[in-house]
Amino acid sequence: MSTRISAQISDETKAEVEAFVKRYGITKARLIEEALQHHLQALREIPSDLVVPSRLVVTEDSIKRVAARLASNEPPTPALRELLLEGAASAPVAPVDAPYFEALRDRVRRRAGGL
Repeated sequence: MSTRISAQISDETKAEVEAFVKRYGITKARLIEEALQHHLQALREIPSDLVVPSRLVVTEDSIKRVAARLASNEPPTPALRELLLEGAASAPVAPVDAPYFEALRDRVRRRAGGL
């Protein structure tokens, strides 16, 4: 059983969806279903305090505060310092470069049915 839903999307997103489904020969419904499933799985598996919103609303006041913080000589907060030290101590990983993304695309294509 399936349910029909509708949503407002930007013209840019619509163009990306149409180009993707044309390129890979899948339906919009399949793309949207899989995208929602992946997104919901990520939300289940990633702690909520680590999820970064896909869109941030920045007001004139908030951007001024961010700019002032960046321009200041204020030391990092203990939490940021701990995060930076943890990252510095972690094992190196493969570079995220063009071959990395091509391999990722290949994996996605294989999972999508060998497109």
